[in-house]
Amino acid sequence: MNLKEVFSPLKLRNYRLWFFGQMFSLVGTWMQAIAQNWLIYTLTNSARILGLLSLCTFVSFVPANLIGGSLADRYPKRTIIIITQTIMIFPPLGITLLLWLNAIRPWHVILLATIAEALQGLTMPVIQSFIIELTGREELPKAIPLNSMMFNIARMIGPALSGVLIAKYGSAVAFLLNAISFLVVIAALLMMRLPAQEAKKANVFSHMKEGFKYAQNERLIIIILSMLGVSSMFCLSSTTLMPVFARDIFKSGSKGYGFIMSMLSTGAILGGITISLLAARFNRGKLIISGGLLYPTLLIFFALTKFYSLALLFIFFAGFFYVAQFTMMNTTVQLEVKDDLRGRVMSLYTLIFNSAMRLGGFIAGFLAQSIGAPLTVILMAFVAISYIILICELAPNLKRLP
Repeated sequence: MNLKEVFSPLKLRNYRLWFFGQMFSLVGTWMQAIAQNWLIYTLTNSARILGLLSLCTFVSFVPANLIGGSLADRYPKRTIIIITQTIMIFPPLGITLLLWLNAIRPWHVILLATIAEALQGLTMPVIQSFIIELTGREELPKAIPLNSMMFNIARMIGPALSGVLIAKYGSAVAFLLNAISFLVVIAALLMMRLPAQEAKKANVFSHMKEGFKYAQNERLIIIILSMLGVSSMFCLSSTTLMPVFARDIFKSGSKGYGFIMSMLSTGAILGGITISLLAARFNRGKLIISGGLLYPTLLIFFALTKFYSLALLFIFFAGFFYVAQFTMMNTTVQLEVKDDLRGRVMSLYTLIFNSAMRLGGFIAGFLAQSIGAPLTVILMAFVAISYIILICELAPNLKRLP
Protein backbone atom coordinates (compact mmCIF):
# COMPACT_ATOMS: atom_id res chain seq x y z
CA MET A 1 0.00 0.00 0.00
CA ASN A 2 1.28 3.48 -0.87
CA LEU A 3 0.66 6.79 0.93
CA LYS A 4 -2.12 7.73 -1.49
CA GLU A 5 -4.04 4.58 -0.56
CA VAL A 6 -3.45 5.18 3.17
CA PHE A 7 -5.33 8.48 2.95
CA SER A 8 -7.97 7.31 0.43
CA PRO A 9 -10.86 7.43 2.98
CA LEU A 10 -10.38 11.22 3.06
CA LYS A 11 -11.76 11.35 -0.49
CA LEU A 12 -15.15 10.54 1.03
CA ARG A 13 -16.87 13.81 1.99
CA ASN A 14 -18.58 12.57 5.15
CA TYR A 15 -15.45 10.91 6.49
CA ARG A 16 -13.35 13.98 5.63
CA LEU A 17 -15.73 16.22 7.61
CA TRP A 18 -15.55 13.81 10.52
CA PHE A 19 -11.76 13.47 10.41
CA PHE A 20 -10.97 17.18 10.61
CA GLY A 21 -13.88 18.15 12.87
CA GLN A 22 -13.18 15.39 15.36
CA MET A 23 -9.43 16.02 15.27
CA PHE A 24 -9.99 19.67 16.20
CA SER A 25 -12.27 18.61 19.05
CA LEU A 26 -9.78 16.00 20.26
CA VAL A 27 -7.03 18.63 20.46
CA GLY A 28 -9.27 20.37 22.99
CA THR A 29 -9.98 17.10 24.79
CA TRP A 30 -6.26 16.41 25.21
CA MET A 31 -5.61 19.97 26.33
CA GLN A 32 -8.16 19.43 29.08
CA ALA A 33 -6.79 15.98 30.00
CA ILE A 34 -3.35 17.49 30.63
CA ALA A 35 -4.77 20.51 32.48
CA GLN A 36 -7.03 18.29 34.57
CA ASN A 37 -4.30 15.95 35.83
CA TRP A 38 -1.87 18.82 36.34
CA LEU A 39 -4.49 20.83 38.26
CA ILE A 40 -5.32 17.90 40.55
CA TYR A 41 -1.64 17.16 41.22
CA THR A 42 -0.77 20.81 41.96
CA LEU A 43 -3.83 21.20 44.22
CA THR A 44 -3.17 18.01 46.22
CA ASN A 45 0.48 16.93 45.67
CA SER A 46 -0.86 13.36 45.78
CA ALA A 47 -0.44 10.54 43.26
CA ARG A 48 -3.20 8.79 45.22
CA ILE A 49 -5.70 11.55 44.32
CA LEU A 50 -4.67 11.19 40.68
CA GLY A 51 -5.59 7.53 41.07
CA LEU A 52 -8.89 8.47 42.73
CA LEU A 53 -9.74 10.73 39.77
CA SER A 54 -9.10 7.77 37.48
CA LEU A 55 -11.36 5.54 39.63
CA CYS A 56 -14.23 8.05 39.63
CA THR A 57 -14.14 8.40 35.86
CA PHE A 58 -14.10 4.58 35.61
CA VAL A 59 -17.24 4.29 37.77
CA SER A 60 -19.17 6.75 35.59
CA PHE A 61 -17.79 5.45 32.28
CA VAL A 62 -18.82 1.79 32.62
CA PRO A 63 -22.65 1.99 32.77
CA ALA A 64 -22.75 4.84 30.25
CA ASN A 65 -20.62 2.85 27.80
CA LEU A 66 -22.89 -0.20 28.02
CA ILE A 67 -25.96 1.92 27.31
CA GLY A 68 -24.15 3.69 24.46
CA GLY A 69 -23.51 0.43 22.63
CA SER A 70 -27.20 -0.45 22.70
CA LEU A 71 -28.20 3.05 21.58
CA ALA A 72 -25.75 2.81 18.66
CA ASP A 73 -27.63 -0.19 17.25
CA ARG A 74 -31.07 1.39 17.78
CA TYR A 75 -30.92 5.12 16.98
CA PRO A 76 -29.28 7.33 14.31
CA LYS A 77 -25.66 7.59 15.41
CA ARG A 78 -25.13 11.15 14.19
CA THR A 79 -28.03 12.37 16.33
CA ILE A 80 -26.65 10.69 19.46
CA ILE A 81 -23.18 12.16 18.89
CA ILE A 82 -24.52 15.69 18.32
CA ILE A 83 -26.57 15.56 21.54
CA THR A 84 -23.71 14.24 23.69
CA GLN A 85 -21.13 16.61 22.20
CA THR A 86 -23.43 19.56 22.94
CA ILE A 87 -23.85 18.56 26.59
CA MET A 88 -20.09 17.96 26.90
CA ILE A 89 -19.48 21.69 26.44
CA PHE A 90 -20.70 22.43 29.97
CA PRO A 91 -18.29 20.54 32.35
CA PRO A 92 -15.14 22.33 31.05
CA LEU A 93 -17.02 25.64 31.12
CA GLY A 94 -17.85 24.96 34.77
CA ILE A 95 -14.19 24.36 35.67
CA THR A 96 -13.16 27.47 33.71
CA LEU A 97 -15.62 29.60 35.69
CA LEU A 98 -14.45 28.17 39.04
CA LEU A 99 -10.82 28.85 38.13
CA TRP A 100 -11.60 32.44 37.13
CA LEU A 101 -13.43 32.93 40.44
CA ASN A 102 -10.45 31.37 42.28
CA ALA A 103 -12.93 28.99 43.92
CA ILE A 104 -11.67 25.68 42.50
CA ARG A 105 -11.35 22.66 44.81
CA PRO A 106 -10.19 19.11 44.00
CA TRP A 107 -13.73 17.75 44.40
CA HIS A 108 -15.01 20.21 41.78
CA VAL A 109 -12.54 18.83 39.23
CA ILE A 110 -13.32 15.21 40.13
CA LEU A 111 -17.11 15.74 39.98
CA LEU A 112 -17.13 17.57 36.64
CA ALA A 113 -14.59 15.13 35.15
CA THR A 114 -16.84 12.25 36.25
CA ILE A 115 -19.85 13.81 34.48
CA ALA A 116 -17.79 14.44 31.34
CA GLU A 117 -16.52 10.87 31.38
CA ALA A 118 -20.06 9.46 31.58
CA LEU A 119 -20.93 11.43 28.44
CA GLN A 120 -17.71 10.23 26.79
CA GLY A 121 -18.59 6.65 27.72
CA LEU A 122 -22.00 7.00 26.12
CA THR A 123 -20.50 8.42 22.92
CA MET A 124 -17.47 6.19 22.29
CA PRO A 125 -19.20 2.99 21.09
CA VAL A 126 -21.47 5.12 18.91
CA ILE A 127 -18.43 6.73 17.29
CA GLN A 128 -16.68 3.36 16.84
CA SER A 129 -19.65 1.92 14.95
CA PHE A 130 -20.34 5.22 13.11
CA ILE A 131 -17.08 5.05 11.11
CA ILE A 132 -18.27 2.21 8.86
CA GLU A 133 -21.32 4.32 7.90
CA LEU A 134 -18.96 7.07 6.72
CA THR A 135 -16.56 4.82 4.80
CA GLY A 136 -18.26 1.53 3.92
CA ARG A 137 -16.81 -1.90 4.65
CA GLU A 138 -14.21 -1.73 1.85
CA GLU A 139 -12.50 1.41 3.19
CA LEU A 140 -12.86 0.46 6.88
CA PRO A 141 -9.43 -1.27 7.24
CA LYS A 142 -7.80 1.97 5.99
CA ALA A 143 -10.08 4.25 8.03
CA ILE A 144 -9.31 2.59 11.38
CA PRO A 145 -5.54 3.33 11.35
CA LEU A 146 -6.37 6.76 9.89
CA ASN A 147 -8.74 7.32 12.80
CA SER A 148 -5.98 6.26 15.17
CA MET A 149 -3.65 8.70 13.41
CA MET A 150 -6.21 11.49 13.85
CA PHE A 151 -6.47 10.68 17.55
CA ASN A 152 -2.72 10.74 17.96
CA ILE A 153 -2.18 13.94 15.96
CA ALA A 154 -4.58 15.54 18.44
CA ARG A 155 -2.72 13.90 21.32
CA MET A 156 0.55 15.27 19.95
CA ILE A 157 -0.71 18.85 19.54
CA GLY A 158 -3.06 19.08 22.53
CA PRO A 159 -0.66 18.19 25.38
CA ALA A 160 2.23 20.30 24.06
CA LEU A 161 -0.06 23.30 23.54
CA SER A 162 -1.71 22.75 26.91
CA GLY A 163 1.63 22.53 28.74
CA VAL A 164 2.78 25.84 27.25
CA LEU A 165 -0.55 27.59 27.93
CA ILE A 166 -0.71 26.32 31.53
CA ALA A 167 2.82 27.61 32.18
CA LYS A 168 1.97 31.02 30.69
CA TYR A 169 -1.71 31.64 31.46
CA GLY A 170 -2.87 28.93 33.89
CA SER A 171 -5.18 25.93 33.46
CA ALA A 172 -8.41 27.86 32.75
CA VAL A 173 -7.45 28.56 29.11
CA ALA A 174 -7.10 24.84 28.34
CA PHE A 175 -10.56 24.06 29.75
CA LEU A 176 -12.15 26.97 27.87
CA LEU A 177 -10.59 25.97 24.54
CA ASN A 178 -11.86 22.42 25.01
CA ALA A 179 -15.41 23.70 25.50
CA ILE A 180 -15.14 25.74 22.28
CA SER A 181 -13.66 22.79 20.33
CA PHE A 182 -16.89 20.78 20.62
CA LEU A 183 -18.62 23.34 18.40
CA VAL A 184 -16.35 22.38 15.48
CA VAL A 185 -17.23 18.67 15.48
CA ILE A 186 -20.93 19.50 15.94
CA ALA A 187 -20.76 21.73 12.84
CA ALA A 188 -19.01 18.95 10.88
CA LEU A 189 -21.71 16.43 11.84
CA LEU A 190 -24.49 18.82 10.79
CA MET A 191 -22.84 19.28 7.37
CA MET A 192 -22.81 15.54 6.57
CA ARG A 193 -25.16 14.01 4.01
CA LEU A 194 -26.41 10.75 5.46
CA PRO A 195 -29.47 8.62 4.63
CA ALA A 196 -32.37 8.86 7.08
CA GLN A 197 -32.46 6.13 9.72
CA GLU A 198 -35.37 4.88 11.76
CA ALA A 199 -35.07 4.00 15.43
CA LYS A 200 -35.34 0.27 16.22
CA LYS A 201 -37.49 -0.83 19.12
CA ALA A 202 -35.75 -3.07 21.63
CA ASN A 203 -35.25 -3.42 25.35
CA VAL A 204 -31.92 -1.80 26.24
CA PHE A 205 -30.83 -4.53 28.64
CA SER A 206 -31.80 -7.49 26.45
CA HIS A 207 -30.08 -5.68 23.57
CA MET A 208 -26.86 -5.38 25.58
CA LYS A 209 -27.10 -9.01 26.73
CA GLU A 210 -27.27 -10.16 23.10
CA GLY A 211 -23.99 -8.35 22.36
CA PHE A 212 -22.27 -9.91 25.39
CA LYS A 213 -23.50 -13.38 24.44
CA TYR A 214 -22.20 -13.05 20.89
CA ALA A 215 -18.74 -11.92 22.01
CA GLN A 216 -18.59 -14.68 24.62
CA ASN A 217 -19.07 -17.36 21.96
CA GLU A 218 -16.38 -16.00 19.61
CA ARG A 219 -13.00 -17.29 20.82
CA LEU A 220 -10.89 -14.88 18.75
CA ILE A 221 -12.86 -11.87 19.99
CA ILE A 222 -12.50 -13.06 23.62
CA ILE A 223 -8.71 -13.41 23.20
CA ILE A 224 -8.39 -9.94 21.64
CA LEU A 225 -10.59 -8.35 24.32
CA SER A 226 -8.57 -9.98 27.10
CA MET A 227 -5.31 -8.66 25.61
CA LEU A 228 -6.92 -5.25 25.21
CA GLY A 229 -7.90 -5.25 28.89
CA VAL A 230 -4.48 -6.27 30.18
CA SER A 231 -2.53 -3.84 27.97
CA SER A 232 -4.91 -0.99 28.85
CA MET A 233 -4.79 -1.68 32.59
CA PHE A 234 -1.06 -2.27 32.95
CA CYS A 235 0.44 -0.11 30.16
CA LEU A 236 -1.90 2.70 29.09
CA SER A 237 -2.62 3.49 32.73
CA SER A 238 0.98 4.73 33.04
CA THR A 239 -0.21 8.07 31.61
CA THR A 240 -1.88 8.73 34.99
CA LEU A 241 1.59 9.03 36.53
CA MET A 242 3.13 11.32 33.90
CA PRO A 243 2.59 14.48 36.02
CA VAL A 244 4.66 12.76 38.74
CA PHE A 245 7.47 11.92 36.29
CA ALA A 246 7.42 15.43 34.79
CA ARG A 247 7.40 17.40 38.04
CA ASP A 248 9.21 15.20 40.56
CA ILE A 249 11.62 13.03 38.53
CA PHE A 250 12.55 15.02 35.41
CA LYS A 251 11.89 18.47 37.01
CA SER A 252 10.39 19.66 33.71
CA GLY A 253 7.10 21.18 34.92
CA SER A 254 3.85 21.46 32.96
CA LYS A 255 5.72 22.01 29.67
CA GLY A 256 7.69 18.81 30.22
CA TYR A 257 4.48 16.92 31.02
CA GLY A 258 2.91 18.16 27.81
CA PHE A 259 5.95 17.19 25.74
CA ILE A 260 6.09 13.68 27.23
CA MET A 261 2.49 13.08 26.15
CA SER A 262 3.15 14.68 22.77
CA MET A 263 6.13 12.40 22.11
CA LEU A 264 4.00 9.37 22.95
CA SER A 265 1.53 10.54 20.31
CA THR A 266 4.22 11.44 17.75
CA GLY A 267 5.46 7.86 17.96
CA ALA A 268 1.90 6.65 17.63
CA ILE A 269 1.35 8.75 14.48
CA LEU A 270 4.48 7.31 12.87
CA GLY A 271 3.36 3.85 13.97
CA GLY A 272 -0.06 4.38 12.41
CA ILE A 273 1.44 5.45 9.07
CA THR A 274 3.92 2.56 9.12
CA ILE A 275 1.19 0.02 9.91
CA SER A 276 -0.98 1.38 7.08
CA LEU A 277 1.90 1.14 4.59
CA LEU A 278 3.21 -2.26 5.65
CA ALA A 279 0.10 -4.04 6.97
CA ALA A 280 -0.16 -6.18 3.82
CA ARG A 281 3.36 -7.58 4.42
CA PHE A 282 2.66 -8.76 7.96
CA ASN A 283 -0.23 -10.68 9.45
CA ARG A 284 -2.36 -9.04 12.11
CA GLY A 285 -1.50 -11.64 14.74
CA LYS A 286 2.25 -10.99 14.63
CA LEU A 287 1.71 -7.23 14.82
CA ILE A 288 -0.58 -7.62 17.85
CA ILE A 289 1.93 -9.84 19.66
CA SER A 290 5.07 -7.83 18.81
CA GLY A 291 3.36 -4.57 19.76
CA GLY A 292 2.08 -6.16 22.96
CA LEU A 293 5.63 -7.13 23.98
CA LEU A 294 7.58 -4.06 22.85
CA TYR A 295 5.19 -1.43 24.21
CA PRO A 296 5.59 -2.44 27.89
CA THR A 297 9.32 -3.10 27.39
CA LEU A 298 9.82 0.51 26.32
CA LEU A 299 7.76 1.72 29.28
CA ILE A 300 10.24 -0.12 31.53
CA PHE A 301 13.14 1.70 29.85
CA PHE A 302 11.25 4.99 30.29
CA ALA A 303 10.76 4.33 34.00
CA LEU A 304 14.42 3.36 34.53
CA THR A 305 16.04 6.43 32.98
CA LYS A 306 16.82 9.61 34.92
CA PHE A 307 17.48 11.62 31.75
CA TYR A 308 14.59 13.59 30.27
CA SER A 309 15.88 13.40 26.68
CA LEU A 310 16.18 9.60 26.87
CA ALA A 311 12.74 9.38 28.45
CA LEU A 312 11.29 11.25 25.46
CA LEU A 313 12.99 8.80 23.08
CA PHE A 314 11.64 5.74 24.94
CA ILE A 315 8.11 7.14 25.17
CA PHE A 316 8.23 7.94 21.43
CA PHE A 317 8.89 4.29 20.55
CA ALA A 318 6.40 3.13 23.18
CA GLY A 319 3.77 5.12 21.25
CA PHE A 320 4.88 3.50 17.98
CA PHE A 321 4.36 -0.06 19.24
CA TYR A 322 1.24 0.82 21.23
CA VAL A 323 -0.46 1.77 17.96
CA ALA A 324 0.79 -1.37 16.21
CA GLN A 325 -0.93 -3.50 18.83
CA PHE A 326 -4.12 -1.51 19.40
CA THR A 327 -4.88 -0.68 15.74
CA MET A 328 -4.66 -4.32 14.74
CA MET A 329 -6.83 -5.41 17.69
CA ASN A 330 -9.49 -2.85 16.74
CA THR A 331 -9.40 -3.84 13.06
CA THR A 332 -9.70 -7.53 13.91
CA VAL A 333 -12.75 -7.07 16.12
CA GLN A 334 -14.50 -4.78 13.60
CA LEU A 335 -13.94 -7.21 10.72
CA GLU A 336 -14.97 -10.32 12.68
CA VAL A 337 -18.24 -9.01 14.15
CA LYS A 338 -21.66 -9.09 12.45
CA ASP A 339 -22.98 -5.76 11.15
CA ASP A 340 -26.14 -5.72 13.31
CA LEU A 341 -24.09 -6.41 16.46
CA ARG A 342 -21.17 -4.07 15.76
CA GLY A 343 -22.40 -1.26 18.03
CA ARG A 344 -22.79 -3.56 21.03
CA VAL A 345 -19.52 -5.42 20.51
CA MET A 346 -17.63 -2.14 19.99
CA SER A 347 -19.33 -0.91 23.15
CA LEU A 348 -17.73 -3.87 24.91
CA TYR A 349 -14.41 -3.02 23.23
CA THR A 350 -14.45 0.62 24.32
CA LEU A 351 -15.72 -0.39 27.77
CA ILE A 352 -12.74 -2.71 28.31
CA PHE A 353 -10.27 -0.26 26.78
CA ASN A 354 -11.33 2.73 28.85
CA SER A 355 -12.43 1.10 32.10
CA ALA A 356 -9.28 -1.06 32.31
CA MET A 357 -7.13 2.02 31.68
CA ARG A 358 -8.94 4.00 34.39
CA LEU A 359 -8.93 1.15 36.88
CA GLY A 360 -5.23 0.68 36.14
CA GLY A 361 -4.72 4.40 36.73
CA PHE A 362 -6.35 4.05 40.15
CA ILE A 363 -4.05 1.12 41.01
CA ALA A 364 -1.01 2.98 39.65
CA GLY A 365 -1.78 6.09 41.69
CA PHE A 366 -2.08 4.18 44.96
CA LEU A 367 1.01 2.07 44.25
CA ALA A 368 3.07 5.12 43.25
CA GLN A 369 2.24 6.84 46.54
CA SER A 370 3.81 3.87 48.37
CA ILE A 371 6.64 2.60 46.15
CA GLY A 372 7.20 5.48 43.70
CA ALA A 373 6.13 6.05 40.09
CA PRO A 374 9.11 4.34 38.36
CA LEU A 375 8.78 1.02 40.21
CA THR A 376 5.01 1.08 39.70
CA VAL A 377 5.37 1.42 35.91
CA ILE A 378 8.02 -1.33 35.82
CA LEU A 379 5.93 -3.83 37.82
CA MET A 380 2.78 -3.17 35.79
CA ALA A 381 4.66 -3.48 32.49
CA PHE A 382 6.04 -6.87 33.57
CA VAL A 383 2.48 -8.09 34.15
CA ALA A 384 1.52 -7.05 30.59
CA ILE A 385 4.55 -8.81 29.09
CA SER A 386 3.81 -11.98 31.06
CA TYR A 387 0.22 -12.06 29.82
CA ILE A 388 1.19 -11.71 26.15
CA ILE A 389 3.65 -14.61 26.56
CA LEU A 390 0.87 -16.67 28.19
CA ILE A 391 -1.50 -15.94 25.29
CA CYS A 392 1.18 -17.04 22.80
CA GLU A 393 1.33 -20.39 24.61
CA LEU A 394 -2.44 -20.85 25.00
CA ALA A 395 -3.47 -19.56 21.55
CA PRO A 396 -0.60 -20.25 19.11
CA ASN A 397 -2.96 -19.74 16.13
CA LEU A 398 -3.08 -16.02 16.94
CA LYS A 399 0.35 -15.63 15.31
CA ARG A 400 -1.13 -16.86 12.04
CA LEU A 401 -4.08 -14.45 12.01
CA PRO A 402 -3.98 -12.98 8.45
